[in-house]
Amino acid sequence: MIALTVWASAGLDTAFAKPRPQIAPLTLSDSIAACDQARRSSENAINCVVTVVRGHPTLAVEFANERRMRDDLDAFSKQVADPFCKAASGEVAQAFFVVVLRSPRMGSVSWCETGESNGWVSLESLDPF
Repeated sequence: MIALTVWASAGLDTAFAKPRPQIAPLTLSDSIAACDQARRSSENAINCVVTVVRGHPTLAVEFANERRMRDDLDAFSKQVADPFCKAASGEVAQAFFVVVLRSPRMGSVSWCETGESNGWVSLESLDPF
């Protein structure tokens, strides 16, 4: 089971949703900074963390609900998740991108290297490793 208790709540504005001229993160530490910046600079309540789960770099983002995810996931993926996966794939053998909904309590895990997802499952049964 993925431990999601390390996430810090913070408002998230749409700053990450606006196209900005920036260089994509080149290292995992850059991805951590991008995740932290998205979490701190937002109006929308999301949580974001880069952590290690069972030895694998994992970017996890939590949205309050499905509507919020539909509104923000594409931009978040382009600004934070895609660069994270590129950086992680260059540094380690396997990395993951986890999307969680607070309501309903569902989650999905994507493998960075292939883009494949396990589909949506209840948080209680979420165990991609």
